[in-house]
Amino acid sequence: MKNVVLILNGMVLLLLSLIILMAIYGRMNHSMELQSNLSSVMEEQINEMMLNEEYSITNTQEFLTDFIGNLVVALDGKYDLTIDVLQVDMEKGILSVRVTADFLYLNGNRGTTVCERTVIFDRLQ
Repeated sequence: MKNVVLILNGMVLLLLSLIILMAIYGRMNHSMELQSNLSSVMEEQINEMMLNEEYSITNTQEFLTDFIGNLVVALDGKYDLTIDVLQVDMEKGILSVRVTADFLYLNGNRGTTVCERTVIFDRLQ
């Protein structure tokens, strides 16, 4: 009887440890995806705006709409995104944003990850 109780307790601890590890891994995965995609989309958008003469958008609102559309396509996960534009300067090539992504863990709880990036175009490239 004592061995049965010990085995059941061990299984419960193993199950709880597995759930905790999956939650930590899920949060890290969402955070890394957000960071890498946000950086790449921002750099791509600034380079396209500054280097491509055929880029016809000169209005800041249209530029931000184009950027947000590209970001949503790059983040094809199941996120509720909140995008805060901190600074945008089309003449100097500066774009600074904060993105908050809300997601669901496997157990149904909501998780949040935040990423803030600033990209400055380097004309010396």
